[in-house]
Amino acid sequence: MGGETRLPAGPCKMGWTFELSRQIPQGDFPVHVQSYIGDDKGKDFTDLLPHVDFRPQ
Repeated sequence: MGGETRLPAGPCKMGWTFELSRQIPQGDFPVHVQSYIGDDKGKDFTDLLPHVDFRPQ
């Protein structure tokens, strides 16, 4: 993944698309998401811990 790593000043909106296996067990799971800026893993961009519900609705 490449491109500009600096964000412009002001509000920012980002999105991600994931393809998940159909073999994920049903349930509510914590998902740890980390991202870094550039090649330096010491520069955190975001660190999220959402709960994702894989149960049928």
